[in-house]
Amino acid sequence: MKMTPTKLELVALHLLDAGLAGGCSALSGLSVCHDLNFRNGVSDLRKVGITILDEYFRHHHTNGGEVYLKRYWLATDEDVRNLVVLVNSRRAKRGAMPLSPELVARYLSPSYEDVPAAAEG
Repeated sequence: MKMTPTKLELVALHLLDAGLAGGCSALSGLSVCHDLNFRNGVSDLRKVGITILDEYFRHHHTNGGEVYLKRYWLATDEDVRNLVVLVNSRRAKRGAMPLSPELVARYLSPSYEDVPAAAEG
């Protein structure tokens, strides 16, 4: 039995955590999930029915250049609940404890529809 989280589980957890912090991007996916192709994980979650919204934002390089990246966030509280169910099922398969009710309540506390405006800056 695999004891480490799968890539899909890591992407799902990052999306859940990022909802509290303004969404996530390929840069945060690389940093948190050590995933060079974060958008594929987002695509895989969309394929199983999770609604993930996105928008482009401007990122400034340290050398002064700019690039456009996508910011991702969960569409609704129902998507948060569905993602929690998915994560907990993956955790159960590898013998890990489910996400705590307190953590799930924290994930459900923000309004995910307001994330991009709050994340601008």
